[in-house]
Amino acid sequence: MKYKKIAIAAICLIMIWGAIKGVLERDKSKDSGFTATAAANHSGYTLTSKESALLDFLLKDDAAAFTKGENSLLFGDGTSWISAAKVASAYESNQVAADQSYYNKTLFISGRIASINSGLGNEPYVVLFGGNPFLAPQAHFDADNIQELVPLNRGQEIRIVCNGDGAIVGAPIFNKCMFAASYANQKLTGIKKQIDDFLSGEEPQSERIAGMVVVAIAGGRLLPDNSSCVGGGEQCVTEFNAALKNAVSNPIIPSIVKELKADGIQVPEIKMAKSVAVADGTACTEPPKTAELRPPLGYEVAGTERLYFYTAPDDKCIDKNIFVVLGDRLIAYNEYGKWTQVSFSSQSGKTYDGWVTTNRLKFIGTEGNTEQGDLEFYDKAVKAARAGKLGSPWGK
Repeated sequence: MKYKKIAIAAICLIMIWGAIKGVLERDKSKDSGFTATAAANHSGYTLTSKESALLDFLLKDDAAAFTKGENSLLFGDGTSWISAAKVASAYESNQVAADQSYYNKTLFISGRIASINSGLGNEPYVVLFGGNPFLAPQAHFDADNIQELVPLNRGQEIRIVCNGDGAIVGAPIFNKCMFAASYANQKLTGIKKQIDDFLSGEEPQSERIAGMVVVAIAGGRLLPDNSSCVGGGEQCVTEFNAALKNAVSNPIIPSIVKELKADGIQVPEIKMAKSVAVADGTACTEPPKTAELRPPLGYEVAGTERLYFYTAPDDKCIDKNIFVVLGDRLIAYNEYGKWTQVSFSSQSGKTYDGWVTTNRLKFIGTEGNTEQGDLEFYDKAVKAARAGKLGSPWGK
């Protein structure tokens, strides 16, 4: 499973290296893709081409994480994550309270498509599943986004960034919507400008931006010139993580910070951390944000072997103390790749929550209210499961 979060893990690594001392010479013979210009007092740092390439790789990795709803620099700009189901529930319960949380706020929204429509003036908008079919959230897009809407289908999960625009007759309305990937690419332009300003001696707008720059410089000095990271190769993740792990025994991080300060760069104080995240994956206690299933789905366990629970959707996060067996019934709330987040109630009345592999699940129906238009779809999915098809009714 590709769960390769470099940027965030790398910043965690920076935080534990405050006690290491020493310096490595940097190669100043190459030009940088980032155009940090020295100020009149000769402050400033110019990245080498390798450091610039690594920084660009980190930024792209961070943007990719954002589009999945995972921890990212882009969530530090005031963007809040919410599922379409949760925001619909909030407005159905109390519109005044919901407006306090969502109105005129930048929101990262995940949900499943109920319909794709063309409104007044041919303005495209998407209706998302949200529980009550009469109060379903609407995401309105500018005409520039029409081509991105063309290949979409009902039932497909999407991740978008929108501006909260209150509710009309109880239905949440979002405007100025963009797909998360497009939003991330747009924001990267601004972040690169912030990095240039930081490297020119201005105070960083985010400690994490400063941390990412330091990590890129460290990687540039630790990785060989023929590293695949220079050209954005597929092996960059493995090479970069290995370099960062090796840096623990190298006096490079504090020396880079000292060097940047000597060049007039305002490097923020880096706090010490008690632990470090796994460099090649997200911690098991931090599962990614995904769209909630509305209504929740009902499953039976298939197969004769034990189906173990996982604390996060990652093969390394198995909990061998919790498992279910053939015929046990589960309620599913989320899906992520090959994983489904479920809840199981034992005969003793105790409830267990966790992630399981979807290919061991037999769909038996929905839990709670189902929209009239979806009954035929779910009925077909149940019949397919009875005929031997396992997994999500959505075919993921």
